[in-house]
Amino acid sequence: MKIGDKVKIIGVNWQKANNYIGKEGEITSRISKDFGVKVQLKHVKRFQRFPASSLEKIEPEKKTEETQFKVGDEVEIIGLSLVGYDNIGEKAVIERDSFTEAEGWTVKLKNGDRYSYKPSSLKLVTPKVEIPTPKFKKGDRVKIGKNEGRCPTGDATVFQDAFAWGKGNYYVDVDGKKGIYTGNSWVANEKYMRPLKENRVDYPETFYCCYVDGTGGFNHKHDTEAEAMKEAERLAKKGQNHGRKVHVLKCIASCEVPETPVQWNFK
Repeated sequence: MKIGDKVKIIGVNWQKANNYIGKEGEITSRISKDFGVKVQLKHVKRFQRFPASSLEKIEPEKKTEETQFKVGDEVEIIGLSLVGYDNIGEKAVIERDSFTEAEGWTVKLKNGDRYSYKPSSLKLVTPKVEIPTPKFKKGDRVKIGKNEGRCPTGDATVFQDAFAWGKGNYYVDVDGKKGIYTGNSWVANEKYMRPLKENRVDYPETFYCCYVDGTGGFNHKHDTEAEAMKEAERLAKKGQNHGRKVHVLKCIASCEVPETPVQWNFK
C-alpha cells in the first residue's frame, strides 16, 4: 500500500478502538513500523493511525473499455438513457472516453442536456465524406495572378486536373514561359487562378481592388482575390493607414454605353 490508496478498516487502531471497523479512508502517509500509517477517514475530520494489518486495500473499479466510440464522436440515440429518459432519434456528442455498466457513456445533446447511455442505446453517426469537385479541368484557360510560389503570372492552360499535392493545385502551361514540372508545366493553386472569359458565356471580367477608409479611391486592379488580400495586408501595415480598415472589393458586374456611330444624311 502507498499514499493515496483507498483502504477499508478491518481491525483496531493503535488505541485498540473498534468503532472504525468497516469504514473507508485514504492513506495520507508512508507506512511506519512503529507508528503505522495515517488514514483520513471519510466523514471524519481527524485522521487516525492504524497498523498495516488493520487495513485492506480497495482496488479501483475496473472499467470495461468500449472501442466503438471516442470523445467527440457524433452519435444517434436509439434507446433509453440509464435513468429512463427518452431522447430516441436525437443526435448527441460523446463527452467521455470510457464506459462502465454503472455510469454508461456520457453524451451531450444539442440543447446542452447531458445523459448517460449503454453502448446498445447509441449508434455512431458516420460523417459523410465529401469529395471536392475540381474548380478547373484539363484544357481550361486561366489567368494566373501574383502568387507566393514559383509559378509565373499570366495566361495559362490547365495541363492536368487537380492532383493530390496539396489542396487545389494544378499543373498549368503558362503562355510563353518554360515550365519545370510534368509536360513542361508549372504548379499553380486555385487561390491565384481565375477563368478567362473564353471559358464561360457572359462571364464578367472579374478583378479585385483594395480600398482604404478615408482615401480617394483605387489605384490598381488585381486579377485574383489572393493577390488583392496580400496587397490589403501591405496597405494596412503602412504607417499612414494605421487605425484604418482596408477593404477588398470585387467587381461583380460591368456596363457601358455603346459608342454612337456617325450618322450621315444625304440631301
